[in-house]
Amino acid sequence: MTVLAAIDLGVLAELAGNFFAEAVPSLEMPSAQFALGVLLAASAHAWNAALDFGAIGERGDEFGDGFGRIGFGEQQIPVEQAGLGMSKPAPCVNLMIPLCLSLMPARVSEAIVLQTYPLKESDLIVSFLTRDAGKLRGVAKRARRPKSAFGAGLERLSEVKVSYYQRENRELVNLDSCDLVHSQFKLSSDYYAAVSLDYFAEISEQLLPADEPSERYFRLLQTVLEHLRAAEAGSVWRAATYFSLWAVRLAGMLPELHVCLGCGTWLDDPEQPERAFFIRGRNGLFCAHCRGTLSLRGAWELTAESRLIANDMLQHHIQDLAPRQWVQS
Repeated sequence: MTVLAAIDLGVLAELAGNFFAEAVPSLEMPSAQFALGVLLAASAHAWNAALDFGAIGERGDEFGDGFGRIGFGEQQIPVEQAGLGMSKPAPCVNLMIPLCLSLMPARVSEAIVLQTYPLKESDLIVSFLTRDAGKLRGVAKRARRPKSAFGAGLERLSEVKVSYYQRENRELVNLDSCDLVHSQFKLSSDYYAAVSLDYFAEISEQLLPADEPSERYFRLLQTVLEHLRAAEAGSVWRAATYFSLWAVRLAGMLPELHVCLGCGTWLDDPEQPERAFFIRGRNGLFCAHCRGTLSLRGAWELTAESRLIANDMLQHHIQDLAPRQWVQS
């Protein structure tokens, strides 16, 4: 007959220790190790801490419900010696316990914080971009308290090393810790740099899909942030233009910059370069002739110098760009 008994973790550990120390003296695995394993299993299944002792009496080869399996040999040891109150003998020589613990593994990754949103009284929902898993959202418990363990690691566009737990079929992960690697706090004193940080964060939050790895986008953010921290002349406009161009390209929305979308004319002819125009809602550039024939009102001109800068940015690192005067206009 199956007897169900709900017992706490302390009794479970004592039961495991007594059973394998007294009843199985030839056991190869130390009883303390098994007791520890049972403790971990019980904590993972704390919502259903019930042991099926009847299965041990009837078959002699199962211990508990979901807590592990015991393999037996030929030696007969009365089960009553284990203190279980049963008289039916059970063979026992060796032990094989592949315990299946439903513990969530912690993941550690480089990340850049994009946005934070308040949750309840003291928590935060954090949107962050990881190098290996893409954009994720997680809950940082007690992050808004004065003595939070997260500190300044959750500030906008902070480069951090984050540890988090992720469950299947859960949209939000659980943030465990956050170690600050690079802070953008010094850039807040520069108005233009601070606005550019907001621009980078907002574009990344809206443009990136969730749970889709994009290491190239992660390296793009790292590159422009490092360039901003260098505080060189014109670094803000160079970083903003470089980021905008590459963000559109990595998203797959950058149109062809060298050919007219209407007639196919080559716009960058070295002997006679064409004027190029673009308009919202059209996926490409148009020459001056197509602009007139298609009645593209409100079209803006993209000069040959602008197309040259774009081509330079698409082929070189931001630190290797040709020197030029970078201004807002």
